[in-house]
Amino acid sequence: LDYSNGTCPSLLVEPQRTNLLTYSSSFDNGAWTKGNGTITANATTSPSGITDADKFAEDSSTDAHYFGNDTATATSGQSVIFTIFAKQSERSWIAIRLYSGFGSIFGWYNIANGTLGTIGAGGVGNIEDYGNGWYRCSLTITMVSNSVCLPYLFSSTGNGTVTFTGTSGSGIYVWGAQLEAGSYATSYIPTTSA
Repeated sequence: LDYSNGTCPSLLVEPQRTNLLTYSSSFDNGAWTKGNGTITANATTSPSGITDADKFAEDSSTDAHYFGNDTATATSGQSVIFTIFAKQSERSWIAIRLYSGFGSIFGWYNIANGTLGTIGAGGVGNIEDYGNGWYRCSLTITMVSNSVCLPYLFSSTGNGTVTFTGTSGSGIYVWGAQLEAGSYATSYIPTTSA
């Protein structure tokens, strides 16, 4: 039962889906590639109400600062959607990238005020307020060929920016990553090794 629209519950019916990402809230795990930044596990309270959200903190290099998954795949013509919960720390913007099998598609999200930035051609972005400063950010694309999807999250200093000189320790809080085959997001499906 879904109580999100007030005190009167409604029946929440969703299709059967699979989260294609392993260790969906353990970004310190080796399943996640990190670039020019580090993950601190269990750094703050997540939307689940327990202290299991991580912090991604950039280093001081002049480059992109990111983490992501290199193994999840999808087939040509299939719609895929990547969602992740993010909360402002020192940075108030994030970027999400998906790879279609032909090229990368980016979307930018302001996690200070819950607004969308630029969404690249071929992508559909969404940002949803989950309370307590948390936003669920999503990017949907259609695959051009059978390929890895490369769902990555980038710390950002503003709309359209992925490369900048980092401030060591600055970053964002993250939790609940999900990649699924479909044109819209379903409820978060937590995963570990499978």
